[in-house]
Amino acid sequence: MWKAALLLIPQKPITGFGDEFEPAIEKLYQEKKISSQLYNLKLPHFHNQFIDITVKHGVIGLVLLLLFLLFPYYILQKTQCSKETKFAILLLTIGIVVSGLTDVPLEFKQVFTLFTVFTYIFLKNKSPTSV
Repeated sequence: MWKAALLLIPQKPITGFGDEFEPAIEKLYQEKKISSQLYNLKLPHFHNQFIDITVKHGVIGLVLLLLFLLFPYYILQKTQCSKETKFAILLLTIGIVVSGLTDVPLEFKQVFTLFTVFTYIFLKNKSPTSV
């Protein structure tokens, strides 16, 4: 799937294909750029959060995803938070990024909600900072 995605991204790099990438996959198959096994899988995503977003929503979507993941660190710079809070947000973000290398965790409403809620809770934690 990654190979097919990397062939699709240059075709619509800015806005992506949306959820209508199947005709482009079919064209790659007809041009013999992907195998019949891959073509017959008909998977709904590309098994990588970052590649999947780039194919479906282009570079604009990828930038928005990265901003979403980095936004808590912007907030952390503006507020006084404990080391534990910073570490918790770091681990939460690393978990999403690492799992995003082989799946699309933020497409699942439950994972997206948990990430957002826990990040909010950690950022609102007003524990005293350590010196």
